[in-house]
Amino acid sequence: MRELVTRLAAWENRVAVTDVTHEQRMRVYTALRQSHLPKLDESGIVAFDADRGTVELTEAGETLEVYLDVVPHNDISWSKYYVGLGILCTGFATGMWLGVLPFSLVPPTVGTLLVTVLFTVSAVFHVRYDRRMRLGDGAEPPRDPTRVSR
Repeated sequence: MRELVTRLAAWENRVAVTDVTHEQRMRVYTALRQSHLPKLDESGIVAFDADRGTVELTEAGETLEVYLDVVPHNDISWSKYYVGLGILCTGFATGMWLGVLPFSLVPPTVGTLLVTVLFTVSAVFHVRYDRRMRLGDGAEPPRDPTRVSR
C-alpha cells in the first residue's frame, strides 16, 4: 500500500517519488483507503486487506489491464490506424491487380514486400508506443504530448 500511495501521489503532483511530501501522501492514502480500494475490493478487481495494508490485483483485475492504456485525446486509435493502413494497402494491391498506372509498374513481389514492410514497421511502432503509454510500468505516468506540464 505504501508503494502504491507514494507512486500515485508523485503522479498526481508531478514530482519525483523521492519528493512526495507527507501531506501529498496522506491525501492519496485517505482517498484510497476510504473510497477507492474498498470499492475495487468489493468488485473483485483487487484484494485489499485494510488491516495489513496490502493490495493485490486479482485474476479478474488482470483481465481489465487492456483498458489501462492511455490514449491522448489528439491521437488516433491503433484500430483506426490499422483500418486506414489496410484500406490503403488494399487499394494499392487492387491497382496492381487491375493493371492501373502507376501501380501496374510495380512488380508483384515488390508490392507484396512493401505491404509486408508497412505492417511490420507499424506493428513495431505500436509495440514501442504501448510500452511507453502503459500505466503502472514506470516511475513516471505516461505523458500526454499535447498537454503543457505544470
